[in-house]
Amino acid sequence: MFRKSAVFCILTAVFCMGNLGYPQAAPTPQELAQKLIDDMSNYNESAFWQSAQTLEDLVVKSPNVIDFVLSSAENRPSPYVRLGCARALYTGGKKREAVTVLIQLIKENNDDSIRMLTADLGSKLVKDDSGFGTRPEISAKIQDAINASTNLKLKISLCKFNYFINGGVQPWNDLKNILESGDGQSKEDAALALAECGNFEPAMATLRNLAKKPTPEGVLAAQFLAKREIDDRMLRQLMPLNDPKYNLLNEIITLIEENYVDPEKVDFKNLVTSAAKGLAGSLDAFTSYLDEKGKKRLEEVIKGKYAGIGAYVSMRDNVLTIEKPIYPGPAAEAGLRSLDKIIEIENESTLGRDIEDLTAILKGPEGTIATVKVLRKGWVEAREYKIKRARINIKTAKYEVLPGNIGYVQVVSFSENTFNELSEGFKYFQGNNVKAVIMDMRDNGGGLLDAAVNIVDLFVPANTVVVTTKGKNGKVFETKKTKFDDKLDIPVVVLINSSTASAAEIFSGCMQDYAKQGLLKAVLVGEQSYGKGSVQRPFELQSTGGATGMRLTIAKYFLPSGRSIHRDRPVDGSTPSKEGGINPDIEVKLPEREFWLENVLSKVFDSGEIEKYVKERYETNKDLFKQLAQDDGLDTSRYPDFEAVYEKFGVFHVDKNEIHLDRNEIRRLLRTQIRRVVVDDNKHEFIYDMEDVQFQRAILEALKMINTDPESIPTYKIFAHKFDNENGAKKDEPK
Repeated sequence: MFRKSAVFCILTAVFCMGNLGYPQAAPTPQELAQKLIDDMSNYNESAFWQSAQTLEDLVVKSPNVIDFVLSSAENRPSPYVRLGCARALYTGGKKREAVTVLIQLIKENNDDSIRMLTADLGSKLVKDDSGFGTRPEISAKIQDAINASTNLKLKISLCKFNYFINGGVQPWNDLKNILESGDGQSKEDAALALAECGNFEPAMATLRNLAKKPTPEGVLAAQFLAKREIDDRMLRQLMPLNDPKYNLLNEIITLIEENYVDPEKVDFKNLVTSAAKGLAGSLDAFTSYLDEKGKKRLEEVIKGKYAGIGAYVSMRDNVLTIEKPIYPGPAAEAGLRSLDKIIEIENESTLGRDIEDLTAILKGPEGTIATVKVLRKGWVEAREYKIKRARINIKTAKYEVLPGNIGYVQVVSFSENTFNELSEGFKYFQGNNVKAVIMDMRDNGGGLLDAAVNIVDLFVPANTVVVTTKGKNGKVFETKKTKFDDKLDIPVVVLINSSTASAAEIFSGCMQDYAKQGLLKAVLVGEQSYGKGSVQRPFELQSTGGATGMRLTIAKYFLPSGRSIHRDRPVDGSTPSKEGGINPDIEVKLPEREFWLENVLSKVFDSGEIEKYVKERYETNKDLFKQLAQDDGLDTSRYPDFEAVYEKFGVFHVDKNEIHLDRNEIRRLLRTQIRRVVVDDNKHEFIYDMEDVQFQRAILEALKMINTDPESIPTYKIFAHKFDNENGAKKDEPK
């Protein structure tokens, strides 16, 4: 097999050998692809697969050739060319198109050897994968070919392809029919296929006999039986027959084996997997059993193997929706905007699909193309976008200087870059005469513990304890301490909320502990943090040969004061314990709208009139809208034609009841949409919102720490006395 680095060297040599006397320009990627495709049309087994592999590498290295490869797959008459191109297309991210080519070859070609080759390639490509089309539709076409064929060898290949496309018992039943009625060779082939598809029971006798033969098929049968033995051993290890502790599980398995109505559905590997997941999941929210897919997914995340389109997504109205693109990133560069609805990915509908499945389809090798169909309000038809996947590097620490010499830094996670980004931020603050800093840890789910330790190191002397990790029976695993004596002498306000977790809680808790000891000046504002103070370690399970794994909670974190931040969360979903997490020094909860009001405002927004208002006025009011997006001072008069909008939506009728909306609610709707449009237009997101009450309180606390009157700063006048009374706030009244 060629390595990717060899692709251009080998093919360039082929092109240049024709005229050794004169140097020639290196061939373009399309010329290289053309040469490979021409070579594949003259079928020779070893040379064909070598060319197919090289074409596959070329598509990954030079994604721009993929349309040329697709055209060849659809239009070249040679079935071998179409087969080789389909393989390259699949690897290049055009899974749907690749599988379509394979199905056409199976339906239209009369040569059973080519159809078999096609089905076998299809099985290898789609096994344990997704994003290649609508499974039932593809399966129905393969089933038609199975029913129409009398060639048992071909039927077996097609059955395997059908199983890996859509699962189910139909392929098993078709293979069992061949096993029971076929000749010696067909029986052996069917038994191997059943084993590959995970249904050992009907094939065991044939597999055992086949495993005794010194043939490639015999070796394969022996390997399948060994895998089966591993599964059985895992089952025995989980439920030892001679241990009365497992009588209940043994009895359940026996009852299933002897009485379950559909015996073909009784798959012991699935039973064991379900039992393992149940065992692990009963302990806590973070301990889990990782089946083969789960372990592979975790390894890919750790290694950073996959790239994406660069967008935060959610499910709105049961359709995948872009909450906001990441700037800079592929989705933003392609022209996608906030609230765009992705209705199809690779020609697969997103309606009602699981968001994890959809995001998995959007991910892929760096440089490959994700094809999506997007619907935007105001469009009559969806439009297709081809987005080149890239590794998304999100800046974890974003900072700005606020009025009154206040520095603000939003820390979204802790990565290997966070310390350097924060160090740059503090240098910037020092150069701009910043006297106090707000560090926003809200919605920060954590990340690298060492990054949090390094950031605490900015504020306290060397050899200061940051966190201690204790395992079973209180055994101390590790104590993390600071390393440097140089420290920042600046007041800090730390913002936290219920989504502040793990490493972010350790940082926040340390700042709180050492502020109480007088080592630094810090105050925590916001809401009780999440309480994720446990440590998980991944284990490879030897009973499955390392194919599966487990993330097991092995320790808990303890802060310098000795308190644990961990908050027990019952796995049955009942109310978590009140202990744990970090309690702020000053509690400020975000205001919640009543349900009826939220419902009414949703209807106002869903009417499309808010978006229409902004769209119609944006080009002529760009500067004004940018100011309003930053801070509108709660002044409705600054919005063009506001009274006309309010007249339309100020009174709302629900079930014959007349509801009068506050002008402030309509203003907030307009401003929210204006902020989205300004962000999309400028390709730069806002990192704070002056209407955020927790942010407002953080500003007031920072000013208090540096003895500055908020009334002296125009931007802050509107909320300078908002928190003076015990209940928290005077109501914001718009002008």
